[in-house]
Amino acid sequence: MNRIEAWYLKRFRPADDGYLFTQWGHDVHLSAEEVAALMAEWRGIWLNPFLWGGWLALGVALPGWLYLRGSGIPAFMLALLFGVMMLVTLAYAYGRANELAKERVPIKAVQSFRTGQPTWPAALVMAVLTGQWLLKAQGIWFWAFAAAFVLSTAILLRTLWRWWRARSVAA
Repeated sequence: MNRIEAWYLKRFRPADDGYLFTQWGHDVHLSAEEVAALMAEWRGIWLNPFLWGGWLALGVALPGWLYLRGSGIPAFMLALLFGVMMLVTLAYAYGRANELAKERVPIKAVQSFRTGQPTWPAALVMAVLTGQWLLKAQGIWFWAFAAAFVLSTAILLRTLWRWWRARSVAA
């Protein structure tokens, strides 16, 4: 086992015939088979040479080609996009344990966790400001403000989705 696998397994604490995983401040019991399946999936993503070779080839070759054709800023943005996609791939694999444990957490624990994290006011202000700045921006600032606008809009939509889901479960 390498250091990255050990880092991944630190999330699971050994318990009676399985492991404990903390989700939203609530301990969730996972069987040894479930943790082994999560570890196999993590290895399948982390150690897959075709996946990382593909991301690396696209993240270097395509921006390099654009740069040689005289499009420096789009090349930089594309390289940045593929770098982010590599991180999203890792975050997906890392978050699989959260998805597995999400259904086992009592709804009261989820609601109490949510009440302490009001993210929507800041996201609303950010969406309005970046939307206004986006209308006046040019060049690289257009793309920066567009990314900030999309991110803040996604936070708002996620908050609305969770609010609607919590209302429909409580009803």
